[in-house]
Amino acid sequence: MPTFDDVVKRVRIELDDAKDKLEVWRETARVKGSLAKLEVLEKKHTDAVATLGRALEADASASKDPELASVLWTTAQAKDSSDATFALLEGAMGARGADMIHDLATTNGVRKDVKQRADRWLRSETFQKQSTPALNVLVALELADTCRQRHALLLRAKNTGDERTLALIRTYEKKTGCGKRGHDDCHDCLRTDERLSEAIAAIEARTKK
Repeated sequence: MPTFDDVVKRVRIELDDAKDKLEVWRETARVKGSLAKLEVLEKKHTDAVATLGRALEADASASKDPELASVLWTTAQAKDSSDATFALLEGAMGARGADMIHDLATTNGVRKDVKQRADRWLRSETFQKQSTPALNVLVALELADTCRQRHALLLRAKNTGDERTLALIRTYEKKTGCGKRGHDDCHDCLRTDERLSEAIAAIEARTKK
């Protein structure tokens, strides 16, 4: 029967072996990311997406790589690779993919059909599951139709909002912009309590850390 020291020694060997394999997988993902960049430069958009799909299979943490995201930003807007790119953004890219789809929906200059597709996904159940709490409350505020709906979301914004939500709710401080002449307050229901100011203060304090 192996001694305790023997077991510890074997576990350490297995851990070292696992770490070595992980580094190999990560290096493989980095290489595939570089290859995808070259494929985009050569206008081989579908090949680039396929390469990045394999990179994500090799190392799921590759979803956090800004260079990989840059490639997908390009391929999402190329007609021949848009479908395949959205499949990655809605799946293997996880929360980072949700962030990118939001950016595609809200960034000026993105092709109209791509923006529309991204906007539809932001209203889906899959988005609810895949997005971070910070992105979730941001989109909820962006989709809110009334002042009361926005007021109800301010507590969530206070607890989970990030700098994107902060930029949005600061616009609620403006007391003009509505009515026939634009002199009326668009968010008059937010003046009944301190929810707005408290949400702004909480997010400011959180994002400064």
